[in-house]
Amino acid sequence: MSREPTEIVEALWHRIWIESDLTALDDLVADPYIRHTRDGTLRQTPAEYADVISGAVDVIRGTRVQIDALDALGDTVWARMTLHAVNIGVGDEVRITWLGQYRIADDRIAESWVLHEAGLDWAKG
Repeated sequence: MSREPTEIVEALWHRIWIESDLTALDDLVADPYIRHTRDGTLRQTPAEYADVISGAVDVIRGTRVQIDALDALGDTVWARMTLHAVNIGVGDEVRITWLGQYRIADDRIAESWVLHEAGLDWAKG
């Protein structure tokens, strides 16, 4: 089954942050999955990536993923998204803005370059 590259990125965000379904990573990210973040570059299996983000998913309950910009050219997707959520530990509303570039291979996210910032509001005005 072939999916549009943008659909794969959107599915990643909804399945993880709205549905809290880390098992979806098996279907959405490659093995290995190469992640470039402010903490460096990591090569991880889907299970290893799930372990890394499970703590955040346990505390942050997404209520909505706002797609601020999403575009693809070939196997590359560029995304600017805002996660609206609740920190269930303290009950505060949380807004986290993400900027990402994703490389798609064999219908999965093979590599990503991602930055995020809490509290930033750069949606279209």
